[in-house]
Amino acid sequence: MDILKQLSTQSGDKTSQSNKNVAEICIQNPKLLPDIATGLTCKDTGMIKDCVEVMTLVAEKKPDFVAPFAKQITPLLSHKNTQARWEAAHSLSYVAHLVPGVISSVLGCFEELIEKDESIIIRDYSVDAVSNFAKAGKSEAEKAYPILLKALLLWNGKHAHHTFSGLESVVKFMPNLKKEVVALIGPFTTEKRAVVSKVAKSLLKKLG
Repeated sequence: MDILKQLSTQSGDKTSQSNKNVAEICIQNPKLLPDIATGLTCKDTGMIKDCVEVMTLVAEKKPDFVAPFAKQITPLLSHKNTQARWEAAHSLSYVAHLVPGVISSVLGCFEELIEKDESIIIRDYSVDAVSNFAKAGKSEAEKAYPILLKALLLWNGKHAHHTFSGLESVVKFMPNLKKEVVALIGPFTTEKRAVVSKVAKSLLKKLG
């Protein structure tokens, strides 16, 4: 449990640097991650935010290290604290393809976050999680597809480019939907935001 004392809020660090240091330690010694996981269920919001941020930082580099703790992270998707929610969605987005059963059980929660959460970041990471979930197989792609379609158009298409990798997986596992997906993505090739149009054009090229 000494590793918890090194977290930002516990060590008096007002930045996230201490959490980054802890994440690197955990990457080198993943046996410490169960200790980090205990902090996800404590009553201290600061500790919760620190621990789930560490999970995100580890998952970014070593998603297989964090996958075993995905079920313990999911309750934070409905946490009242915005940062706790966004770190939960972010960390789960990295491991979604590795734990499809866990993600399947909270797809409704992700859909609600995409529809209603006021945080753009949370909505982005939620779409990312659903997109990566779609990579796990045909069943997962089928479940993800209606959520991705909704995310494509919601919020004036603000999250559209986050759906594209998921839609690519949908076509991979359900080629009969290729024409439909191409038609949906087409309009985004002329989007004013370069980050959107560039990815849309790239995906259409992949799909042929």
